[in-house]
Amino acid sequence: MEFGDYVFAIRAKDEAGAVTPVLDERRNARRIKVSRRTTGPRLVVSNQYVGSVVASTCDYPLTILDMVAGVGMAFTLSACADDYGGTVSGYRYGWDILDLNDPDQWETDYTPFVGSFAEVPARSFNFGTHTFTAEVIDNSGFCSRVEVKVNIVRFSGERNVLVVDDYAADENAGFSGFELTNGSVPNDSEHDRFWLDMVANVSDFDPLRDMLSATTEREIPLTTLASYKSVIWSVFGDLTTTSAARLPLLYQYIQFRGTQSQTGASACNAGAGVSGKVVPNALALAMQAGAHVLIAGQQPVQNVLPRRSDLLVRWPMIPLYEIEDPQTGSPDLEDPPGENGFAYKDLCLEVIDYGYLPTSRARLPGSGSTRRYCPVSPVYRQPGSASTRDDSMREAHPLDPGFPVLRLRPEVAGTGRVYAPESQGIDAEVYNPSYFRAGLACQYVPEPRSCFEPIYGLVSRDTTERTYMQPVAFWSSAYADVIAQDIPGAVGARSAVFGFPPVYFNPDDVRPAIEYILFDEWQLPRLTPNVSGSR
Repeated sequence: MEFGDYVFAIRAKDEAGAVTPVLDERRNARRIKVSRRTTGPRLVVSNQYVGSVVASTCDYPLTILDMVAGVGMAFTLSACADDYGGTVSGYRYGWDILDLNDPDQWETDYTPFVGSFAEVPARSFNFGTHTFTAEVIDNSGFCSRVEVKVNIVRFSGERNVLVVDDYAADENAGFSGFELTNGSVPNDSEHDRFWLDMVANVSDFDPLRDMLSATTEREIPLTTLASYKSVIWSVFGDLTTTSAARLPLLYQYIQFRGTQSQTGASACNAGAGVSGKVVPNALALAMQAGAHVLIAGQQPVQNVLPRRSDLLVRWPMIPLYEIEDPQTGSPDLEDPPGENGFAYKDLCLEVIDYGYLPTSRARLPGSGSTRRYCPVSPVYRQPGSASTRDDSMREAHPLDPGFPVLRLRPEVAGTGRVYAPESQGIDAEVYNPSYFRAGLACQYVPEPRSCFEPIYGLVSRDTTERTYMQPVAFWSSAYADVIAQDIPGAVGARSAVFGFPPVYFNPDDVRPAIEYILFDEWQLPRLTPNVSGSR
């Protein structure tokens, strides 16, 4: 049919020969306009570092990504033309295509989809800038195209350690300081002074260069991390907020980015995707490049969850299955959505739970939220309730013999303070607790992998609580055998997570623990004492 305006009408004729006398647009006539389409199928290109790029034209703006040298990039493709009655005929893709009109420069010729998506083999590069291009075409010849420009970043590691201050509790509270808040919230100066004391013995540490405030930077690019052998990221998480202004910077890096095959979503239902310069999980990439990471603070790992009102709290959580949308019934054991998520893949976590979780900050299991795979959970008790039991954290006892006992500092736990002995302790994330495997409380919780190695156990006032001595800090050895190829003297070492804010604990206790990580595990150079023996 040629482009133009048409009328489609239907008349009926009876056996006597009479025909429909009237053509009525409400009943038996339609006006039709045939015009040239300006869009093609909805194409979704997904990657675990990018997320999803969604395009419906062949001139969609370029997507830009920074990627570590030597790390493989795999993409999934899917497409849909149902919204305009078309049919997707096929897809093609390729790297570094100079002439898109030359079929020989594409890695594949147009290939029909088998199933709902296609997988592109992983590619890695060591230098330069490279562009991945994917294209789909429908049965009328209309196309959609996505181009991802990848800048390859090599880790040089000329600096020893970067401290990221992502602990904006004082700003969120409106007032701060252990003295003003009776020990409940440190101010920025107290927080910074604590961490500067922890790294004071690292050679060549420069506070003006090697400590960054996330509240002012709002982005720490991969090129910045590439200058460091190791990273300490101190974070203040907030379980209940979806406000971008109150989310820690860590959230934009470690939140779950599922590929099309992992989420199970159809391209026909795809919403808006990412565009322009995207933010990959720089911490995961740094770990894969051989850098070592310590994440510590208030609810640090819960930042892997997407922030939507229906996903704020669902503890305990199994990252392998429950990292994306709410689910019911049994998990997909063959294609679990969280397999490439930061919590499962990079941190080696099977379960994330809490010791003490105030009801004022989050719904508790069973209070209106539907559990999916694991209906059994520890009983959370509020301090001051009829029960005298208390699973809040008062101390941390080493499960790794290289670490000392950690005790709350007098400013927060002294007489009359918020965390005094007669009051509750602090809340903490609990990792891979054994009680979910006792008596098959949850058949879907995987056994801990060897890459998960506990460091500290939670000590509460009540020793009969199920969270007592369950891990609240751990090593992740997922990349312990990776040695940064461009860093002189680089070593393979484990990364670590502390599921509580060390700033609340006695600095004299914490310093040996942090220095054990810095010097014994990461083998960073110590500051050389001067002649007098002082630092």
